Amino acid sequence: ANNGCPSARIMGIAGINVIPQDPILRDTVLCSAGSITLTADATEQVNWYTTQTGGQPIFTGTVFTTPLITSTTTYYASTGYLCQSNRTALSVTINHPAPPATSNTNICGSGSATLTASSPELIYWYDAPSGGNLLGTGTSYTTPTINATTTYYTETGNYCRSSRIPAAVILNSMPATPILTNTSRCGNGTVTLTTSSTAQVKWYAVPTGGTSLATGLSFTTPTLSSTKTYYVEAISGSCITNRHSVQAIINPMPAAPTTSGNSRCDSGTVNLTASASGPISWFTTASGGNAIATGTSFTTPLLNSSAIYYTETSNGICASSRTAISATIIPIPSVPQTGNASICNSGKITLTATSPEQIFWYNAASGGSLLSTGTSFTTPTLLQTTTYYIETGNLCLSPRIPVQAQIVAPPNVPVLFDTTTCSSASAVIRAVSSTQVNWYDVPSGGSALATGLFFTTPAVTATTIYYANAGFGCNSSRIAVNVSITPSPLPPIAADSTRCGSGAVMLQASSPEQLFWYNTSTGNNLMATGNTFTTPTISNTTTYYVETGNNCRSMRIPVQAIVKSTQIASVNNGLSCGPGTILLTALSTVSSDSIVWYDHPGGNIIGTGSSFTTPLISQNTSYYVVGSSFCILSPLETTAIVFPKPVLNAWPDTMNISSGQSITLDAGAGYQNYSWSTGASTSQIIATVPGSYSVTVTNNYGCTESENVVINMTTYINTVGEKAEINIYPIPASEIIQIEVTDIKATKIILKLISVDGKVIHQEDASPVNKQLNKTIDISGVASGIYYLEISSNYFSKTTKIIIE
Repeated sequence: ANNGCPSARIMGIAGINVIPQDPILRDTVLCSAGSITLTADATEQVNWYTTQTGGQPIFTGTVFTTPLITSTTTYYASTGYLCQSNRTALSVTINHPAPPATSNTNICGSGSATLTASSPELIYWYDAPSGGNLLGTGTSYTTPTINATTTYYTETGNYCRSSRIPAAVILNSMPATPILTNTSRCGNGTVTLTTSSTAQVKWYAVPTGGTSLATGLSFTTPTLSSTKTYYVEAISGSCITNRHSVQAIINPMPAAPTTSGNSRCDSGTVNLTASASGPISWFTTASGGNAIATGTSFTTPLLNSSAIYYTETSNGICASSRTAISATIIPIPSVPQTGNASICNSGKITLTATSPEQIFWYNAASGGSLLSTGTSFTTPTLLQTTTYYIETGNLCLSPRIPVQAQIVAPPNVPVLFDTTTCSSASAVIRAVSSTQVNWYDVPSGGSALATGLFFTTPAVTATTIYYANAGFGCNSSRIAVNVSITPSPLPPIAADSTRCGSGAVMLQASSPEQLFWYNTSTGNNLMATGNTFTTPTISNTTTYYVETGNNCRSMRIPVQAIVKSTQIASVNNGLSCGPGTILLTALSTVSSDSIVWYDHPGGNIIGTGSSFTTPLISQNTSYYVVGSSFCILSPLETTAIVFPKPVLNAWPDTMNISSGQSITLDAGAGYQNYSWSTGASTSQIIATVPGSYSVTVTNNYGCTESENVVINMTTYINTVGEKAEINIYPIPASEIIQIEVTDIKATKIILKLISVDGKVIHQEDASPVNKQLNKTIDISGVASGIYYLEISSNYFSKTTKIIIE
């Protein structure tokens, strides 16, 4: 159209093109990386692509040579010029098969072997690692007979071949046949079989199969009762010989000889006999050794003690077990143990003897008549001493020994002497006799109290009769003897004696008879004799004892050697921290009203009693005390000791700080202990909050002192009307401090210079002129440090930190 005016119409043709057929492609295989020529069957132009859709053709034509391919690759092709068919895929596969799986094969000695391999493709067998001869195909290959280890090679592949790999037939040498010898033994038991071989040897109970019984060059069988065959094979690597047999032979044992032992009394030879079905040999040992005789009988050499011999017999191959036979020497028993027995005048006597064997009683030293057996024999009635004989033994008899049945005449009665003793004391009675004397407390019967020519009685309190006879069993008649009592004297007259302090004390006593002094109430620790006795040095009251008597002693009485003390046992010093009165005390054995205090020995009496309080004193002062009693000795000194009190740094009772300000409180150095109300234990603390603070110090003497201070927190303002102006200079200062205050309502101003520990270093009052103050403070004598300047009136107050150099 042109400006709304249409042109003339012309005809156009819309053509429909037919889609061509898809090309025919064939997948192909490469055995290794490289290029390959691909072909397509089609009636129209063929276009080659690397993608299934899109992209530009990489080649046009029915034959396409690929670039280098290193892995499986897919190409695509379509046909047509204007209209194209669907793209058809073609795969180029890299097929390099893996080598087959195989392994070496062992054979023992010359022969053929079968090698095997596995692969999903066909397997080929060769005699060389490359090239060579093809020996066979398939999963196995049987070699010809070989005489040495030989290597074969195998590869696989249906289209492409794998690399070749070796498979060896290893030829192993067969071990030598073991050398075996049958082994025998006599009778049941184990047999040790042996072999010689350079290879490992195994033993079996069966010719084939079965489980190995043992490994090694020897094998000990279990206990056998009959001959048994075993089998042996030799092993070298995987090569095993055939089994060879060997026998463990059991030869029968002849029955052991039957023997009969023999015995004799005392030393000598012994005849022994034995019987058996074969020849008999005699030995001195249970096994081994050489035969000492042969035959059915054997006479031992001279024996002094029993001996054991052994016999065995033989069947020509095996000897029987040995049979023990005893040649017993029976010792002559020891003679019985016995002793003579006696009676007085006449009668029957029982004789006794002991022995571990039977005892025989005779009336003659040899031969004679056997009177009795056993451990005792009672004679007929005898009128005179008669000798009998005894022997002992079960098989062999001891020599006979004599034993007497004695008829004894009783001795004469002893001669006794009456005696006296003190009451409650024992007495010694004397007898005269040519034989033993026996003492009694009854005229007949009873048991003897003692034997001997002297008899010490128990303690007697009244006249007592004792009895005695003479003899050792055939005794005389008893006769009496009297023990009379002599009266004891009266106790001596004695009195206690006293001395002051340690030393000897002389004690006295009186009596018409001799005096004896002791240090115990009983016993024999005699200290002295006579009317007087001087004790050893003593420091405490001691009791002694005295008795009297020439023949009999009186009872002992006590006498005291009294030691009086100095009365003042001890005194205690008094202590005070700082000046003051001090309490002194004394311990004494006298009453307190007998204790006297002095200001110096022999000086003025200043007090009485067990304690004394001094007047006010400020230094150590000595006092003296005595006890007025039996012994008045030197006075004892005691000291009233005044220890110095701690001296604390003086603080004002009240100190002021402003908000944020702190004050160091210093109690001073050199004390043993510090205890602040804050719980601190140092010599100084820093106070940062208002409140009450206190400290207690303790010095080396144990004395204490305390100090208190109240710290207030003050909020300072310039003026009540906020018009006063204050200037302070120079800061830091060294010689003077200049103070200027203007617009002052107050008529009086107070100036204070305060140290950090709260001490007022300088204070003065100043009067303003025309509401102004101009004041100079001289600080030339003030130590360097930090201070606080306080300017205050009833209208305002201000505190400023000042540094003085």
